[in-house]
Amino acid sequence: MTNWVEVCSVRDISERNMAKFTVESKDILILRTDEGFFAIDDTCTHAEVSLSEGSIKGCQIECWAHGAVFDVRDGSVVTPPASEALKTYETKIQGDGEDAVVSIKIGE
Repeated sequence: MTNWVEVCSVRDISERNMAKFTVESKDILILRTDEGFFAIDDTCTHAEVSLSEGSIKGCQIECWAHGAVFDVRDGSVVTPPASEALKTYETKIQGDGEDAVVSIKIGE
């Protein structure tokens, strides 16, 4: 079953930044890049640590533990030591301006 879940408002995440939310018992990281909003699992597939402690540059996030880099648009590994992609979630923005709501698609 597929559900769209409202996670936050646009104003909750400043430009070129990220925030961690718990959605249906999963830690999800929402990133606001110059290309839009993206949602990924918050756990590095290599070090099993929170990516919310890492850094973002463009559409990439770097894990603070060992430097693995992922593309937040599709979860792919850009730089090892990670070899497994991150789970990503489809996002949509409903409304206008900073009052708009960021929702993610959960399920298949």
